[in-house]
Amino acid sequence: MAIRGGLSEFSVPELLQLLALQQKTGVLTLAQREGHTHVLFFQRGRVLAAADRRQTGRHEFLAYLYQNQHLTQDQVESVEDICRSTGHDLFTVLLTSGVMGRDTLTEEMQRFSQRVVDELVHWPDGTYEFSSGDEKSLPNQGLHLTLNPEELVLESMRRNDELATMKESMLAPELILARVEEAPSQPLPRECAVVLK
Repeated sequence: MAIRGGLSEFSVPELLQLLALQQKTGVLTLAQREGHTHVLFFQRGRVLAAADRRQTGRHEFLAYLYQNQHLTQDQVESVEDICRSTGHDLFTVLLTSGVMGRDTLTEEMQRFSQRVVDELVHWPDGTYEFSSGDEKSLPNQGLHLTLNPEELVLESMRRNDELATMKESMLAPELILARVEEAPSQPLPRECAVVLK
């Protein structure tokens, strides 16, 4: 059974809270007209930090690891080649290839998931579709991580309040902070990456 609708009537925080309260299992796809799409997998009301095998092009999580200097360009390409040739999921390959340890990978998966939710809670419009299923419909991944969606939303709101306070106290009030859509592929210096986390 699928549930679909518009984010103008039912916001992302409300949607995540509903799926958590009803302990739903399935796939939530959120999209905007500009072509931005995010997919969250739910298992009994918890968000799984999982790869979307349906996407084309470079996996966003690999790009995130490269931007935050956890992987080199050669390592990213090597991981992609192994995923393609073996059919294994991204997280299994990252663990078994030895390019990342389990603790670091778990921490970065949590940060990446939080970053996705940070973006989603500010989407004023767009569409959502939740396709319910059973545990077999979820991707088989090498690292299981379940996150409370309500905690992710609360953390996003806290970060937004903190950013507004920082902007007010440290920066010019008329300054507009925005995420760059087409950022250069070069990683940021480590000092900047630490601030952005």
